[in-house]
Amino acid sequence: MWSDNQKRIVCRLAFLLLCALPTVATVYQILHPQTAEQWEQRIQSQLGVRTRIDSVETPGPNETILRGLKFFDAEGHPILEATELRVLFGEVNRVQIDHSIWLTSDGLQHIVGQINERVIRSHSVQPRWIVSIQSAVVKSDSVKDDHFGSLKPRELWLENALIDMDSSIAPETAQLATTARLDFQLVNLAAPTPAGEPNVISCSLRREKIPSANGTNLSEQWINLNTGTDALPCWLASQWLPEITEIMGTEVTFSGALKIDAGSPVLQGQAQGHFDNVDMEQVAWISSDTARTARWAMIDLQSFRFQADEVEHLAFLSVPGDGTPPVRIPTILEVKERFHLARGIHNAALEKYRQASENTIRRRVTYPPTEISLKP
Repeated sequence: MWSDNQKRIVCRLAFLLLCALPTVATVYQILHPQTAEQWEQRIQSQLGVRTRIDSVETPGPNETILRGLKFFDAEGHPILEATELRVLFGEVNRVQIDHSIWLTSDGLQHIVGQINERVIRSHSVQPRWIVSIQSAVVKSDSVKDDHFGSLKPRELWLENALIDMDSSIAPETAQLATTARLDFQLVNLAAPTPAGEPNVISCSLRREKIPSANGTNLSEQWINLNTGTDALPCWLASQWLPEITEIMGTEVTFSGALKIDAGSPVLQGQAQGHFDNVDMEQVAWISSDTARTARWAMIDLQSFRFQADEVEHLAFLSVPGDGTPPVRIPTILEVKERFHLARGIHNAALEKYRQASENTIRRRVTYPPTEISLKP
């Protein structure tokens, strides 16, 4: 005859073997897929990007290695390839990519759009994710030459890239906010800062619910970019705003900062910086009496601000090295264009279809009375 203590021990062992352990094993299998097919389904369901993985290895309960990772666009074209990445689960989930990856500029736009739609807008980054990438190369889908006419896509090499995604309560508003931030350096081009450290280019996408006066919550979404002392080729944004390279040429680069509020009912934003390698043959608004002493020019964008259809800017065009003074872009400028600039940025930021118009429209641009400071 068993004692009460023996009966309790047997019952506890039976519960552990028949209930607790199978439940823990099931939960672990759900949270930590072991097969390549399960990982493909998980990534596709969360990011909305078609995925293929060659093999999966699980060295430990909180560590998974994915090998031969590929992302595809909606048409089945490869847009990103990674030889190997390591996923470490914990209070903060981490992804380490120690091998170089490559992706296309159109693929970059597709992935950012999916993250915005599936992750940022749904505030579903829980727990926090940090992705570290040792090196990456972005290949242009829009520019198919190598500066000399050969059919070789342009490339931009990055290193020390860090992606930080988190959903948390914003202390200033006590509302749920989600932020995706990317910091990186340019390979062999990172200009040192005044402190002597390598320059870091930073861009972020943040979405938050803001209480309004009538008690409802309005979504606000901010886009920030700060290139520091480096310059980025504008073909990176060709999928969002192809008119930039169409108007100023495929060699144009931008260095500076911009901030766009793309979530509020009235779209607004501001920027300042430099456009370098502007193709003078593409700048249609230069008057015929303006001397074109060189092929390449620079636009000093001292301030640029827009709110809905109202645009203010202070900008100068100059040809470096020719000794002539900068030419101030006319105070009143009639610009012919086939798209609405502010609306185009708005649609790109929210990953909606572009509302380009084939009709020529005219927009009046005036200078602000004083220079507008940018505070990203």
